[in-house]
Amino acid sequence: MAKLTKTKLKKILQEQSKEQLIDTMMTLFANKDIAEQINLIYNKDYETEYLEQAKKKIYKSFFPTRTSINTKISAPKKIVTDFCKLSNNYYNIADLQLYYVETVLEILDLECITDSLLNTFIDMLWESVISMNHLDRQQYFKFFSRLHYIEHICYTLGYGLDDATINSCDYRVCIPM
Repeated sequence: MAKLTKTKLKKILQEQSKEQLIDTMMTLFANKDIAEQINLIYNKDYETEYLEQAKKKIYKSFFPTRTSINTKISAPKKIVTDFCKLSNNYYNIADLQLYYVETVLEILDLECITDSLLNTFIDMLWESVISMNHLDRQQYFKFFSRLHYIEHICYTLGYGLDDATINSCDYRVCIPM
């Protein structure tokens, strides 16, 4: 049996009654992932809560206890990826991506660096700048000081980015008009 296309699904939904649509939505809402998506669509206050939960999960992934540091990147990167898939809010996406970068900077400051951690740091920094291209000027400038701080800390810690990376991620030339 072939998968439903958007066109076929739209036709089926148009043929259903209001009560059938409500029942379908309630059935879908029982699935945790779908419930998250529905909450993000219909409950605008939830997006802030969801963002804060994601930040806490990222921090706990890198710092599982007070005395240990986890430099494995798969779990925290998946948190960011999942958030990006569910959210349509570029401001919150950029905020979470920058939070990830700032958390990695804490690890760099503690001199627990690995090549994969440094590479994912640069990748996420670039992805956050791309996300910011969707923001208006006022929203963008809310992140400007955080970007400048990241650049300063990288330089201070001796993790200066090479010229090609700086030119490709240069937030100063990505200011939305």
